[in-house]
Amino acid sequence: MDVQRHIAHAFVELADTLDAEFEVSGFLRLLARHCQELLGIDAAAVFLAEPEGGLRLAVSTGIDTRLTEFLAATPGPAADCAGEYLANLGARESAARWPDYAVQVRAAGFELSHALPMRRRDAVIGALLLLKHGTERFAESDVVLAQAMTETATIGLMQHLRLHEREELAAQLQTALRSRVIIEQAKGVLAERQQIGLDEAFTLLRGHARQHRRRLAELAAAVVDGLPLGRQEKR
Repeated sequence: MDVQRHIAHAFVELADTLDAEFEVSGFLRLLARHCQELLGIDAAAVFLAEPEGGLRLAVSTGIDTRLTEFLAATPGPAADCAGEYLANLGARESAARWPDYAVQVRAAGFELSHALPMRRRDAVIGALLLLKHGTERFAESDVVLAQAMTETATIGLMQHLRLHEREELAAQLQTALRSRVIIEQAKGVLAERQQIGLDEAFTLLRGHARQHRRRLAELAAAVVDGLPLGRQEKR
């Protein structure tokens, strides 16, 4: 798929929240994946605003367990981007405002950070954190594309909110947060069991879920409980 078609396809998917099987966690992971593929970033994390204030990590991709656990407790620039887009944050810029965050992302091998609010007018429902291994900065066109995808996803979620009771969406958001925890645990179990990386473990988990038409979180819980996959799977 060429770049222009890929961009068009991404915007269609990020605007479509009317599907009867719409799932918040899957939608947010879709946003992270499109950012990785179209912006050339190496990792992404999506945070959701909680009713009582603050952000909670909802989904992440390309990030190891240690950094995931840190971001779950300390969102770093994602927590401060409600009023502005924070692009091309290098080690020096990050250390000046979020010293602990700067140490953790450098230890994980990331050199640049970008934080974008999931905002529509005055409503902020979350934030997107993008990470790069190298030092090549985002071009202005990359920033514009990242903003546009984030805003489209925000509008899609807010549309979903208008079509459903607030309590139902809150329950879905809580489910997304719980699903993230169990999926991360399953990735760690598979990585240790198969002696593979976390990204490869997630690919294995997702592929098995699709092949057997099982919900990802349900399969992850089974893996944590001892279900073997891949080379160890029993036929």
